[in-house]
This record gives sequence, structure tokens and C-alpha cells, in this order.
Amino acid sequence: MIQSLNHPNIIKASEHFESQKNEYIVYEYFQTDLAKLIKNRKPQVSEIKCFTKQIFSALVYLHERNIIHRDVKPDNFLIEENKNLILCDFDLAKIFENLKEKKCKNVCTVYYKPPEVLVGSQYYDETIDVWAAGCVIAEMLLGKPLFECRNEIGVLNKIFELIGSPNVILNNLFYFIFYLKNPIFFLQILINIHFL
Repeated sequence: MIQSLNHPNIIKASEHFESQKNEYIVYEYFQTDLAKLIKNRKPQVSEIKCFTKQIFSALVYLHERNIIHRDVKPDNFLIEENKNLILCDFDLAKIFENLKEKKCKNVCTVYYKPPEVLVGSQYYDETIDVWAAGCVIAEMLLGKPLFECRNEIGVLNKIFELIGSPNVILNNLFYFIFYLKNPIFFLQILINIHFL
């Protein structure tokens, strides 16, 4: 898939090798990425604006081709010397002819997962990349992840603290569905989540 992509904000393969069991792709070397930049110093507002435009430019290009990256995070945006962002790491990316088909739920790094994936939904679309991009932009502004937490329940709590939880009926249904799909988290739900 990566060899067919041609966009200034998406990594290009330099070389491609195949053996009987493995495939190897060689990429250009980059000295830094967005995660390292954020860790070393908060980007300036002008940089954030420029980076935001580039992030969405790459995502629009992918989504127009029915490709969902599924792992948008600062570590996966390399930075060229001219401050051009390059989206990389297409290990989880997939082309979906039917965006409504059932998909793998083990996608995205936990800080960047949208609520529907956190509760185990396997029916998602390109908006998971958009949610993650929003989290990346917030991280550039704050200098740290917006929903930094050790586990998925904690991330859900932080999302609900920030944007509010669903109404009482939806809230109870939401957690009931989560419990059915993720029984190992039942105890964490009882301890960490308060029903309205």
C-alpha cells in the first residue's frame, strides 16, 4: 500500500525487498519526530498551525482513498529539516472498500483512541483518525497528552470529565455494553466509574 501513496506529508519508501517469509521496506532517515519536539519544547502557535494543516492534508489524502491509518500519534509524524511533517508507520493502516464493515478493535495507541473504540466497537470509520489528530493538536498546545492515563477505563474517565458523560440512560447502556464486550474490566468499572 505505502508504495502507491504519493503525498508530501506521507512517507515514501526508498527501497523494497521481499524474501520467502518477510517483506522489508527502507525509508529515508529523519532525525526527529513530533513526539520528541513536544517533549523538548512546546511548539510555537505558528508551528502548531502549520503542523495542523499538514496533519489534516495527509489524512484527507488517505481518507479519499478509503485508507484508515488507525495509529495517528505524535511519534508517527516525522519532521524534516524544513519543518515538513511526514506521516509514517502504516502497520495498522488498512484499505476499506466498505467503511461500515466490521474491523479489528485493537487499533490506536490508548491516549488517542476515540470512545467508541475504547468500549470495544468494531464498527468505526475514518473519524478515528480525526479524533486522534485532535488529540495530537491538543498535545502540541498542552505539551502533554490530553487523555494521559494507564488504561482504557482511565482514558474514558478523562474524556467524560472533559466533554461530559452521556445522559443517564445512554450512560448506563454505554457501560453495560462495555461490560459485555470487556468482562475483565467489570471490576474497574465498578471502582472507577460512577453512574449518574
